[in-house]
Amino acid sequence: MNRTKVLITSAGGLVGTYLTKHLKAKGYTLVGTDMSSVIPKRDMLDGFYITCASAAPEYPDVIAEIVKKEQIDVIIPVSSYDMNIFTDAAVLNKLGDAKLLVMDKEMHFTLHDKNSCGEFLASLGLCTPQIMGEKLTYPCIMKPDKSSGSKNVVVLKDEEDYRYWKKRAGGCTIYEYLEGDEFTVDCIFDKNGRCAGYNPRKRVKTNGGGAVVSTCVYEPRLDAVIAALESTGRIKGPVNFQYKEKDGKLCIFDFNTRLPSGGLPVSVKAGLDIPQLIIDIAMDKYVTPWHHTQETAGLTMVRYYEESFFADEDLH
Repeated sequence: MNRTKVLITSAGGLVGTYLTKHLKAKGYTLVGTDMSSVIPKRDMLDGFYITCASAAPEYPDVIAEIVKKEQIDVIIPVSSYDMNIFTDAAVLNKLGDAKLLVMDKEMHFTLHDKNSCGEFLASLGLCTPQIMGEKLTYPCIMKPDKSSGSKNVVVLKDEEDYRYWKKRAGGCTIYEYLEGDEFTVDCIFDKNGRCAGYNPRKRVKTNGGGAVVSTCVYEPRLDAVIAALESTGRIKGPVNFQYKEKDGKLCIFDFNTRLPSGGLPVSVKAGLDIPQLIIDIAMDKYVTPWHHTQETAGLTMVRYYEESFFADEDLH
């Protein structure tokens, strides 16, 4: 068993479940947290704690107590909501010697908000979707300004759609609709903002915003996109972004400052072991940058449901 202790937050979700399986196979000692006691692969964890929601005021102190008790070496925050907390310097100060690989709070929230993210990416010379004015061209896309994955994203087909969803929407922005295939790029940036590797893949089929069928592709034009992101020196840790082609350019329409929600396994299979890189970089180990090539193009992941069974006493 690896003596390095890793804390996985939101361990019951799709990403947390994969991290548990992947890192357990590597021999790491794993501790998980979640709001529910009923989570897949709980039996693989060496320790487990039920916690409050990450947005709760007491959450940082709860995590700090777990970190101290379990002598955690590395924390891997999983969800966007977790990242809202763990990018806060005041929270990091509570965690003692535990290591994380995250960007600063200001950069995280700039990229987490759809409007400020679009402005930031455009300032780097990157292509982003056009924001619709008062006169809408249908179809178009209505997106919450702050969201995770594809939650509450709506395609507006006509004026009737617009009137219906406008009454039910909170803070939203309407963008042009982009035709064509959708691609995700899984990335990992080090503490200096340099990219340690990225892997592009086509989202063939999704469920709840996460890819369940995804195929690796070769796209050398992404080198220029990654270079633009590196030029800021502020993007750190795991990030992923989605793009479609528009007028011969790679148009970025979504950006997430967290691990990918569905396609992480195929990037790892291709050779970009993002979970391992998070641990190594967080612990100041040297890592060799990974470059995607034509050799991995066509590698396809198909995800499926898998059952776990627990006796009642195992869940308490």
